[in-house]
Amino acid sequence: MRLPVYVMLVITLASATEILDNFKPDDDEDYQVIRLHDPQGNLTRTIIIPKIRPLDITTSTTTPTPSRPPELTFRPSYEENRFVLISNSSYPNWPDVVSNPNGSTPVIPDAPTSGGVPPTKKIKIRRRRRRKKQLKKKFDLSGEASDPYVLKNSKFLNLFTIVQFPNDDCSDGGTCYTEAECADLGGSAGLPCARGYGICCMLTSRCGTIGEINGRVFRGLGEQGVCSLTIEKTACAKQIRLDFINLELEQPNDGECGPERLLIAGQNRNSPVPILCGSNSGQHVYLDVDEATGPVLVSVVSSNPQDFMIRVTQICDGDRLQAPKHCLQYYMDNEGVVESFNYLNEAGRTTGYLNNLDYAVCIRKGIGMCSIMYSNEANGVEMPFDINNVDSDGGPTVPDGEAGAEVFNCPDDYIAVRNVRLCGQKVNDATVQPDFTQNAPVIDSSTGPFTLSFVTDRSISGLGFRLKYEQVPC
Repeated sequence: MRLPVYVMLVITLASATEILDNFKPDDDEDYQVIRLHDPQGNLTRTIIIPKIRPLDITTSTTTPTPSRPPELTFRPSYEENRFVLISNSSYPNWPDVVSNPNGSTPVIPDAPTSGGVPPTKKIKIRRRRRRKKQLKKKFDLSGEASDPYVLKNSKFLNLFTIVQFPNDDCSDGGTCYTEAECADLGGSAGLPCARGYGICCMLTSRCGTIGEINGRVFRGLGEQGVCSLTIEKTACAKQIRLDFINLELEQPNDGECGPERLLIAGQNRNSPVPILCGSNSGQHVYLDVDEATGPVLVSVVSSNPQDFMIRVTQICDGDRLQAPKHCLQYYMDNEGVVESFNYLNEAGRTTGYLNNLDYAVCIRKGIGMCSIMYSNEANGVEMPFDINNVDSDGGPTVPDGEAGAEVFNCPDDYIAVRNVRLCGQKVNDATVQPDFTQNAPVIDSSTGPFTLSFVTDRSISGLGFRLKYEQVPC
């Protein structure tokens, strides 16, 4: 015999109450952290269950009519914490994000970008079945209540709103987590992120730390002498990316680093990383470690107290950050800026780039893109380009203020695009503009990834290069 609808509803609500009672934390707790693991013991999902408080339900003041039954008004608010906050720290394959749930699921108000508690918003939900067309009329999917982090999940019987956001890097060096996850990981909470649902969490490792460090910042505060971090590889790691959030060391002398320097060891033998010094904040390097057993040692050597911040990211096959092998640097945007290490456009500076360099900068070829264009001009402003060479008599191979191309002009220090060497004080390979006293775009139409090489010896130095790149659609 088929049960009446109201009987089924009573049974469903009773089951829901039992589920919530099982998940409800103690009265003296703000939330409960549930971590799910696979049969191998690997963390697969992190769920934060906040306290459940009575839902404020009132009857709408709208006069009921045969075509308009009484409505219930839900008042979800941040104060009530009626959310399940889930971040992608370990399991990204939750249901697809929807702009707005259907008529049976409450929608939370937009979260502020600068933190704080958003205003409470009344959201009316009809508790009767409606045809799909009627629901579309009632709920505007493009309205201000739409939220890219809100997920539909009927398993919680519409008593929760599911909020999920990616664990993106923050500009201050932290990573976007829920506040509960940050506390659980032992991090320091910073500014809001993910439209206010998360916080920028700073997970740091200090001098002498040894372990499977991933997603943490190697941080030095007034360090002097040798400060080292020992990175043990995770089981799937193929590469390690180091982002220099803050790395300001003593300037080189004619391209040679003094006592202060950054040293890296332990990666693949055919994946060398140059000794670095000077100003390198905002730069990054990739280490191939698929053939190395590890550990990888990162050391900052300083003769004076130094502060620094270096983010460590271990990369496995299929990771969105994975670079082609043998690329010291890797850029994934269709347009941006690439520059040499220790590039500083300051008055009076005559040297910047380091001696004995030989590395490749790779740029991912975008979908629908056929070529890339390099230029040292942005918004009508020239970015100094200065890569120098001398002949056997010690004189310059390129006249002052002009561009040099190919082996005769650029025998030792050069960047290479399409295997064409470029040097001098202008950027010009003569394919667009034959006048070497003028800057001109340099275009690469190779199959990709696009590659720019930088090679130097130790005879002479210069400011280096800062180039704007822009990929061109087919």
